[in-house]
Amino acid sequence: MTRALTEEEAGRLAWLSLLPRTRVGLYEITETQIKKGLVDANETIRASFEETGFHEFEAQPPGADAKRLLPIWLLTASGLKPTKISLYRPHTKGGVFYRLWIYGLPTAVPNAYPGDVMALVQDGTTCVAFNLTLFELTEDRLQDLSALF
Repeated sequence: MTRALTEEEAGRLAWLSLLPRTRVGLYEITETQIKKGLVDANETIRASFEETGFHEFEAQPPGADAKRLLPIWLLTASGLKPTKISLYRPHTKGGVFYRLWIYGLPTAVPNAYPGDVMALVQDGTTCVAFNLTLFELTEDRLQDLSALF
């Protein structure tokens, strides 16, 4: 991530850290991600996935044949929506890039803007993606997240 979290985002992240046995990876949304949905899995995402055993990019061979597709949840304005996440290493530049793609993200989070921060919170089995910048800590949303973890 290239920018510091706002005070509000940091508060939301602090609350997420209270969820038992979970880890959080963050990335800053870019214009390309809004249009195409393709995300570089940065160090925070890779480390959080590896810590819980959700996914280990280093052990994954490069190429479309080795792509891994896992179920996740999207937290949207209307609640939790089931979707999938694609995790892969393209052959380009020797497979040293790590990528993810969340199915339906641009439609599920239509108010996302470049510079917003997305969070991937997971415990090794369950993963929830949501816009940390726009995420409001309503009682319903807190209960939804707590129930999953």
